[in-house]
Amino acid sequence: MGIAWCLSLLRDKREEKRRKLGVGFLRRLNKGNEKMAKTKILIAEDEAITARDLQDRLKDLGYDAPAIASSGEEAIKMAEELKPDLVLMDIRLKGMDGIEAAVHIHDRFDIPVIYLTAYIDEERLERTKDTEPLGYIIKPFKANELRPAIEMALQRHKLEKSLRDSEAKYRELAENIHDLLLQIDIQGNITYMSKSIEYETGYTCEEIVGKRIQEILTQESYKAARERLSKWMAGVKSLPPYEVEVKTKDGGIIPFELNTSPIFEGGKLKAIQIIARNICERKKREEELKKKNEKLKRFNKLAVGRELRMVELKNEINALLEQLGEETRY
Repeated sequence: MGIAWCLSLLRDKREEKRRKLGVGFLRRLNKGNEKMAKTKILIAEDEAITARDLQDRLKDLGYDAPAIASSGEEAIKMAEELKPDLVLMDIRLKGMDGIEAAVHIHDRFDIPVIYLTAYIDEERLERTKDTEPLGYIIKPFKANELRPAIEMALQRHKLEKSLRDSEAKYRELAENIHDLLLQIDIQGNITYMSKSIEYETGYTCEEIVGKRIQEILTQESYKAARERLSKWMAGVKSLPPYEVEVKTKDGGIIPFELNTSPIFEGGKLKAIQIIARNICERKKREEELKKKNEKLKRFNKLAVGRELRMVELKNEINALLEQLGEETRY
C-alpha cells in the first residue's frame, strides 16, 4: 500500500508540474515531439503499478502508449490489433512468458521488442536471443534511460527492415533473370546458385549448392577457372569475361560466358561472385558466320582464278592476232 501511495503521489506531482509549465511551453514541447508522438509503444507488464508508471513516463517523453498487456497472450492479441511500432516486454509474465510472446510477435507481425527485466538467468538469456531482441532495459530504470534505448531500437529495426527488403528485391531479381548468378568461396565450393540453373542444366539449386565448381565444369574450363581464382587472390583488380563449358545433368555441354567479381571481407578475398550467360545461340551464330566467311573466301578464290584465266586467254588471242598481222582486240 505504501509503494502504491508513493507512486500515486509522484504522478500527482508530475501532473502539477505539467500545469505549471504553462500551455504555451507545452505546445512548443509537443510540436518538437510531434514526430516522436507518432511512435506507438505497447507495454507488456503484469505488475500494474510498474506498468502505469512506465506508461506515464512514455507519455512524458512524447510517445503514444495506448495500452498495457498483463499476459503474453494478451500482448499478442494487442500487437495484432494495435500494430505498435515497438513492444516493451517484461520477460516474466503470467501464463505465457514474455519470451514466448515475443517469438509470436516477432515472427507474425515483425514488431521489434525490448525486454524489461529485473534479473535474467543464463537459460532465459539464451532463449531471448532466438527472438532477436533490440535491447534490454534493467528494472528499476531511470526516465533518461528509456528514450535512448527506444530510439536506438527503432532505428536498428528500420535499418534491418530496409536491408531485408533490399535482399528480397535482389533475390527476386536474381531468381527471375535468365543469367545465372552464383557465388563460390576461395576453396571453389558453390555457396549460392540462382534458380535459373534448373532451366539451363537440369540441376536443382539444392543439388548444386555445396558442390565444388570442378564438378560442373569440363576439365579445360576448370583449369581456366582456377587460373582466374589465382589472379584474384594475387590482387588483380579486374578481369575480362571468359568462356567455360558447363556439364548438364543429362551429360550435355553448354557454353557460358562468365563475368566475375571478387568479394572482400576485412581486406581479404572471401568469395567470387559470378554472372554466367548461356551463349549457345551466340556460338551457333558465330559458327554460321564462320562457315559463310569460308564459303565467301572459296567463291572469291574461284572468281579471282576465272578472272586470271580470262586475262591469259585475252593475251593469247592478242598474240595470235599480231602474228596474223591483224589489230589486237584486247
